[in-house]
Amino acid sequence: MIKTQKVLLHPACPSVSSSVDAGMGPSETVGALSCISSRDRINTQTVASSRLVIVVDDSPTIRNILETCLSQAGFVTRTFPDGIEMMRWLTGPEGLVPDLVILDISLPKMDGYEVAWRLKAKPHFAHCIIVMLSRRDSVIDRLKGRLAGATAYLTKPFQTQELVSIVNTQLGLALSDEQMSSCHRR
Repeated sequence: MIKTQKVLLHPACPSVSSSVDAGMGPSETVGALSCISSRDRINTQTVASSRLVIVVDDSPTIRNILETCLSQAGFVTRTFPDGIEMMRWLTGPEGLVPDLVILDISLPKMDGYEVAWRLKAKPHFAHCIIVMLSRRDSVIDRLKGRLAGATAYLTKPFQTQELVSIVNTQLGLALSDEQMSSCHRR
């Protein structure tokens, strides 16, 4: 059984896809990341560079895309393949309180709704902003995300400028007109 995911980086860029064969490891195509050149990087405010964004997704390709995109936007990023590994890191000696968590719903071991609920149940992490990221796009899925504590919901495939805009909005960071223009040029 082969599962395929596509992520649209930008209308001018090819989509990135990954496929996982049940008997084999992930196979990634990340060539489309080369379309994000240094001239297109977003020059964010210095505040963004001190913001920790955690990405939890079982797809290595999605994690790499999000990490690259968010790093270029000036955020400190940390990625995890599942919610349990993230929770272990957060509660461990090296763990930090994230400013925002981008959380896939379909995760191994524990789904994203449960991860969000458990994160919000801990007083130390109750103020973390959660953005759900999923292929699921029904009203019920969005409602379940809100009830679990998510403040925003983004569906796959997504565009990188939309992701950066949502992260900035959720963190209260306003992009200047020049930064938005740079973001839309991708």
